[in-house]
Order: sequence, then C-alpha cells, then structure tokens
Amino acid sequence: MGGVSRVLGPQRLGPPPPWSASRKGNCIDNAATEQVFGYLKDEFYTGREFASYEEFRTGLDAYMVHWNTKRRQKQLEGHTPEEFRNMSLIA
Repeated sequence: MGGVSRVLGPQRLGPPPPWSASRKGNCIDNAATEQVFGYLKDEFYTGREFASYEEFRTGLDAYMVHWNTKRRQKQLEGHTPEEFRNMSLIA
C-alpha cells in the first residue's frame, strides 16, 4: 500500500459518490481538477512517507497555502498569485 493510502487507510472519507461530476459524454469537465491533483501528487507526496495522518494533513495544509500564494505560475507571467494580486491592486 502506498504512503498516503497507508496513512489515510483508517481516516477514509467514505465511499465515492455514485455519480459523475462531469456532463455525460464530456470528460474534459474534469481536466482542470485532474491537473491540480497531478501537480499535488508530483510536488507534494510522491516519494514521501508520512508517519501519521496528522503529519500528512499538516503538510497538505502548508502545500495548499504555498499553491495559493507562493507558487510561480506560467499563466500569471511567472508571478506568484500573491504578487499578481498585489500588482492588480496597484494598477
């Protein structure tokens, strides 16, 4: 069992919902979500081991703050979201 699965095993959120969030016949609806989860896996937990659920959760919270404020993004011309917001307030 993988590192995250091993730690989250007893903390599961329950069974998946019985429906799809995308429109019928349009899998592209999930593309943005899948991209975010891909970055999350690549940048946050691939290759890491977590001793406990709390360690995983604390790290995930810190990563989400990093994602939303400090991570440089190509679509923002290499700026962080925080820098981009500040530039729009000055303009």
